[in-house]
Amino acid sequence: MSLFTNPKAIARAFLSALRRFEWLVAGLGLAFVTVTVIGDVVMRELGSGGIHGASRLAVMAMIVTGFIGIALASDGKQHLRITVFDVSWRSLEPIRESVVYAVSGILLLGFAWYGYLFALSTFELNERTVFLDMPLWPAHAAIPYAFFSYALRSFLLASWPDLSQKVDGEI
Repeated sequence: MSLFTNPKAIARAFLSALRRFEWLVAGLGLAFVTVTVIGDVVMRELGSGGIHGASRLAVMAMIVTGFIGIALASDGKQHLRITVFDVSWRSLEPIRESVVYAVSGILLLGFAWYGYLFALSTFELNERTVFLDMPLWPAHAAIPYAFFSYALRSFLLASWPDLSQKVDGEI
């Protein structure tokens, strides 16, 4: 069966590409934060007064990186989650995990919607950082992205729970 006629294979390939993209963005974000903060400290110690706006840029990059981390943590079941369904509803055992993923996906779509409204309001109001006069909406756009990405993962895993990434050990 080819990739294009097997929905599960398409979902697996999509999740794999999404993981690689988000790990890349998160890695670049952390590298940017590290280089920016260290560069600022080094420049300050050398007496040139630091890098203009470095700490504020680092905070904005950390917001984006942190929200990307939400989706990545959910991917390997490393996130905080409600465990009430783990011990209840034994009669639903064959489909319990799929039901939990589907309900989670619905809730996460709601979070994504309100995150979108928040980011849209900062865009429409042209809210900007005080010190650097940069728009805030690009950092705020990470909020609906993260929740939508998490919701999309949840819906795919509701259909195929075995696509969940395996993680060694418990956190």
